[in-house]
Amino acid sequence: MDQQYDGDKRRMSSLRKFDVFRTMPRDMVETTSSGAMLTFLACLMCTVLFLLEFTAFLRVTPVTEVVMDSNQEGLLKINFDVTMHDIACDHVFIGVWDSFGTDHLNITKGITMTPISEDGLATEKPSQYTEEELAELDAREHSLTEEEREELNADWASSSDSLKHNDFASAIAIHDLTFVNFFAEWCPHCKSLKPIWNKLENEVNSGQHEFKDKKGNKIDVHMLNMNCVDFGEECAKQSVRAYPAVRLYRRSSGERLKFEDYSGARTAEPLLKYLQQKADKLQLKRDAHYHHIFTTGCRLNGFVNVARVPGTLHIEAKHSTDKSINYAYTNTSHFVHSFSFGEGSPTDTKHLLPTEYQEHVAPLNEKNFVVDHFHMAPHHYIKVMSTRFPNQGMSSYQMTHHSNYRSIARSARPQASFSYDLSPVEVIVTTKSRRWYDFITSILALIGGTFTFMSMISGVYNVASKKFKRSIGKDN
Repeated sequence: MDQQYDGDKRRMSSLRKFDVFRTMPRDMVETTSSGAMLTFLACLMCTVLFLLEFTAFLRVTPVTEVVMDSNQEGLLKINFDVTMHDIACDHVFIGVWDSFGTDHLNITKGITMTPISEDGLATEKPSQYTEEELAELDAREHSLTEEEREELNADWASSSDSLKHNDFASAIAIHDLTFVNFFAEWCPHCKSLKPIWNKLENEVNSGQHEFKDKKGNKIDVHMLNMNCVDFGEECAKQSVRAYPAVRLYRRSSGERLKFEDYSGARTAEPLLKYLQQKADKLQLKRDAHYHHIFTTGCRLNGFVNVARVPGTLHIEAKHSTDKSINYAYTNTSHFVHSFSFGEGSPTDTKHLLPTEYQEHVAPLNEKNFVVDHFHMAPHHYIKVMSTRFPNQGMSSYQMTHHSNYRSIARSARPQASFSYDLSPVEVIVTTKSRRWYDFITSILALIGGTFTFMSMISGVYNVASKKFKRSIGKDN
């Protein structure tokens, strides 16, 4: 037995030579309060870091890969649910244009049109605009720069000046009344009228004479010359057949300019008296305001299949079978209940997607786009990218959206436009989680690193403490 015991003891002694975690006897180790505090702090740090690492270990992060779009479908489905605030269903026209040059006009298949009451939005009973209201509202919208106003107020007496002289209709539209002298330089009667007209023109345009309407409102009157030799095309457009032709134009809301020929004496006093009389008969509507023109709006709900190329879906106003409308004053304000691409309802499945991808599924949903000026229309620009989520077993069209309000010509149909552009690439989103051995390695590294760092702090503190005590004579 003694021999066996001695053999075991020698084997254990040989094994202990490989011990790298050697300990010192307790009576050779000194415990300190600072060491205890550092130990407590190290344990606290290890606990906090462990919880953070454990949370990161449980979290699944998305990883994206960009590849060329592999979708082989020939058609793209556009789903929409839009309410037009101030266009009745009889006057709604839906069309699609794409970059192939293909037009799908007056689409009705797969679309439901529901008349809706917009009483909550209208401040008064809907009605058509009068000519006076339209002219006044149009005038308010002419916000011109000083250069633009100088251009429009200038005489069309010569084409050799530095001005453009390319918009006679706008020159008429910025004043309540415009008195125009159409002349030809070779005409002797025009030469006789010229000094009289120029003198009166300077007086009127400089504000030396005041003009008021029936209600005492100040009237903006302007006078100008039109040289029918230099600007023969414009004079022909205005059907001027003899010279001089003196006409009084009144600001109007339509494309056709309204005027009255002056047939009185061509001297200063009768010309001025004529202007005063016409101003006195005017009754301008200074309290005009924007309002609804239809008693109902229209909710458009459905889909349309289009080629997988860039294009534009437009919702616009049209004439009905028994009623025509003035395009220039039709309001295309609308509310987008939903607008998306692809099969199914993205709003029902978007909660299954990673959080950072949910907001780009349908960015137009539940948004209102209101136009409060004539000759303006909302235009939406949508960038569409096909996105696959293999882990969820689903696909989605991610979108970015921008919109603005663009000016349109008076004669053009106002339309709410949704322009879309498909990206040629596809994004594949997969999920990535940490391996269990990565987690364990991180935990061990945190524990080892924390205690090593605290040991270094403890060593530095002990050395500094001893030197300080020695310096003040308290090294014992």
